[in-house]
Amino acid sequence: AATDLGTSGRPAAIPWLEAAAVNESHRWVRYAMEESALLLHLASDNPTVKQQAASKLGDMRSQNAVPALKELVQAGSEATASEPQKTLAQAATIAIERIESWNVWSSAIETLFRGISLSSILLIMSLGLAIVFGLMGVINMAHGELMMIGAYATFVIQECFKLSFPESWFDSYYLAALPASFLAAALFGLILEATVIRFLYGRPLETMLATWGVSLILIQGARMYFGDLTAITAPSWLNGGAQVLVGVFLPFNRLFIIGLSILSVIGIYALLFRSSIGLRV
Repeated sequence: AATDLGTSGRPAAIPWLEAAAVNESHRWVRYAMEESALLLHLASDNPTVKQQAASKLGDMRSQNAVPALKELVQAGSEATASEPQKTLAQAATIAIERIESWNVWSSAIETLFRGISLSSILLIMSLGLAIVFGLMGVINMAHGELMMIGAYATFVIQECFKLSFPESWFDSYYLAALPASFLAAALFGLILEATVIRFLYGRPLETMLATWGVSLILIQGARMYFGDLTAITAPSWLNGGAQVLVGVFLPFNRLFIIGLSILSVIGIYALLFRSSIGLRV
């Protein structure tokens, strides 16, 4: 509502926004109220008020203020512009430079965060490949398909919760699906080892070709049985995200992935540490 008032062009809303911002405890709601009040001040007839508003919007790194600030710069660059308009244009230019400079940093932070969340998944996959190859000497080309089996196990449990449990229980499906996905992938790994890999130890090329063939079979089987339009609905507690800085929004689902990856890596290293102690003893 505060953001809508900032673009409404109604100066009468300024006192309400300023009074509400004083009593607002939520940081980003207060930010929206202050930003909207300053945007409305940019339409004032008083050049001093406009200049102060432009400077404060630059300090706030307000992306919503850029179009209005550019209009002030344009007005101040015209041949018929007055001295107050030129001064205001200079203040608006400085504010735009601050905002654009911060946008570069905020984009870099969000790109770094997305890279970390995606690389955390690849980290789990690479650790799995390294452990399998290190312990068994097998190059498993169906490693990604084992993760696919875990994903489809999550989908099946989600659908079971939709059909068999009250709607209020739906958010709990993830707690059941998380261990079930690991167990489903592990069970299929045992079956794959007992039926294919066991007869190919010591022959890396043959195991690579055999598991590649298994991966193709699994992909086509999943397409035939589930189709291409399956989707996982995230529980409500994974929706949304955390606004940590101006222009920097971290989704909860990506934070969850990073946390799960860290937990998995700690668990793997704990097992390896205990195994190394056991070998020494």
